[in-house]
Amino acid sequence: IGKVDALLQAGFNEVPWHHKLAMPYLEAGIPAYLSRPFAYSLKAADEMLETCAKHNTPLMTSDMGEHFYEIEPLRERMKNIGSINGAYGTVWARDYPMHFHMQFTMLRIFGYDVEQVAVLTDSIMRNTYLQETYIFKGWEEQSAFPCAIHGAPGRDFYSIAIMGADENLRTERMFTPNWREELLFNQSNQIIEMQRTFEGGEFQPLDIIRKKTEIFLTGFYSHLERGGAPVKVGTVPVDWAAPPSQPDWIDESIFRRS
Repeated sequence: IGKVDALLQAGFNEVPWHHKLAMPYLEAGIPAYLSRPFAYSLKAADEMLETCAKHNTPLMTSDMGEHFYEIEPLRERMKNIGSINGAYGTVWARDYPMHFHMQFTMLRIFGYDVEQVAVLTDSIMRNTYLQETYIFKGWEEQSAFPCAIHGAPGRDFYSIAIMGADENLRTERMFTPNWREELLFNQSNQIIEMQRTFEGGEFQPLDIIRKKTEIFLTGFYSHLERGGAPVKVGTVPVDWAAPPSQPDWIDESIFRRS
C-alpha cells in the first residue's frame, strides 16, 4: 500500500475471497479490477461496494462476455425489430459460472431489469447440461420476455438469437484453430476499460455491479436451493453464500491479524 498504482485480481477461483484479498486496497482508494462474478454473497458484495463508495475507489468487475465486439452493433439493430418476443444464446461451457460468459453478455444487451432467474444443471463443474433462463421485466412499449442460455461443449464460442415481432437477429462466433492466439483481440475491449478504470474512470456504476451480482447469485440459488426452479430477483438472503468451486484454494489462516 502506497506503492501500488492499481489492483488486478483476474483469477476465478479467488472470487469467493475477493472481499478479504482486495479490502486493504479498496480502503486505500486504489483502483481495482476484480474478476467476475465479483462475489459469492450479497453481504460480501455490499462490503466491497460500500468501501469503494466511502473511499471513492474506482472499481471494475466484468466478464469478457460483457465486452464482445458484437454487442453494440446488435443493440443498434434491435431498434428495427419491433417488440422482442424472446431470445436465446449458446456458449461453450462445462462449468458454472467460470466459462458461462453468456449470462453476462445478455445483461449487457437487454439491461438489468430481470424479474426471475432459473439455472438447471447436473453439476457446477464438468456438467453434461446447463441452462439458465432470465425473465426480463420489459420496458416502455416492451412486454416481459424470456431469455434462455445454453452452455455446452461444441464449436460455437457463442451464438445469440433475438426474435422480434418484425425481424429476427442472429450473431455468432465460432472457435478457430488459432483461438488461443486470438484471446488478446477478443479481450482487448476489456483491457482498455481496465486501463480507464485504473486512471480513475468508470465502466459501470456501483449499483449496476450490485445488480448483476444479485442476478448471478439468484441463478446459483435456483440451482442449489430450488432444484432449478425460477427464483425472483431480490429474494435471495443477503447472507446466503454460494460454495466455492475450489474450497481449499485459499488458506484462510492468511487473513488472521496479529
